[in-house]
Amino acid sequence: TCSFGMCQAQADTGFSDFGCMLTIRGSEDLPDGRSLIDAVGGRRFKVLRRSQRDGYNTADIEYLQDQQIATEDLGILQVFHDQVYQMALSWFRHLPRFNQQYLH
Repeated sequence: TCSFGMCQAQADTGFSDFGCMLTIRGSEDLPDGRSLIDAVGGRRFKVLRRSQRDGYNTADIEYLQDQQIATEDLGILQVFHDQVYQMALSWFRHLPRFNQQYLH
């Protein structure tokens, strides 16, 4: 399985202290030499040390352990999930069809 880590860019350190591992599901080579990568997020991590290799940012990381959700909080979490899903769905439906095909 091909995977890589991704962090949000930051001006002062190059990238943030936390990120997410992504697993590549597929890729498409574009005519201009770039690639369109289809990836899904997985485990979250904390950056312990930053470095570079062959011009790419690299890091030593530590995986984060998710906190268990208490049974009595599951209902509120489901409501939050449903609200976020509806917001994302609305955003997606307002995209031009051309953009939707790359995200579907």
